[in-house]
Amino acid sequence: MDNPIVLSINDVVIRKSDVEILNGKNWINDSIISLCFDHFEKRKFVGNPGYLFVSPEVTQCIKIVPKSDVHMFLDPLNAKEKDVIFFPLNDCMEIINPGGSHWSLLVYSKNDKAFFHYDSLVGRNLYQANDMAKKLLSYLGLAKTAPPGNKAAALEMETLQQRNYFDCGIHVICNVEVIAEHMQNSKSLYGAGKVRPNVVNGKRADLLRMIEELQVSDAAASDK
Repeated sequence: MDNPIVLSINDVVIRKSDVEILNGKNWINDSIISLCFDHFEKRKFVGNPGYLFVSPEVTQCIKIVPKSDVHMFLDPLNAKEKDVIFFPLNDCMEIINPGGSHWSLLVYSKNDKAFFHYDSLVGRNLYQANDMAKKLLSYLGLAKTAPPGNKAAALEMETLQQRNYFDCGIHVICNVEVIAEHMQNSKSLYGAGKVRPNVVNGKRADLLRMIEELQVSDAAASDK
């Protein structure tokens, strides 16, 4: 096989080509983000059942379908019972050909009764974020409680801006970590702070190490 599977964990499959993405100046794909979200849910933030990390695939479906169908994707995840929900959002508007060219992060905070948008190229995914937030506010029964004084459905948050064309997905992953860690000790998403540049710069190496550690763990479990 030219592109063998190097890791299969839960519902996430990582192939050789996915690992190669992390070794260069490449756009992060759905598989890498799905692996990170699985890691956050099953390991790093496993003690926070109020968190929901929605995969890129499910996020894309929600973005495309009519708001009347959103429940089909979020009800099985018990989304209405969650305190903080993370959606990795891209600018692709096709359900048949997923992908796109830019990632940003849409976050729902139950205590704040609002959606927050983190875009490392500010304004790039503004339309997608607001369109999806409107659907989700309706699903959550909060259509009339958008952020005070803000006509948009999602509040644009100040966040570290990328200095290249390929690190948007890395910024999404780093922003999720910052927000999730902040919300462990706070009732509001406000004040979560910004990602530090050195964290972004080192995240690809961190993800490669994580994949290696998961491979070792998987091999050890298979030997038992």
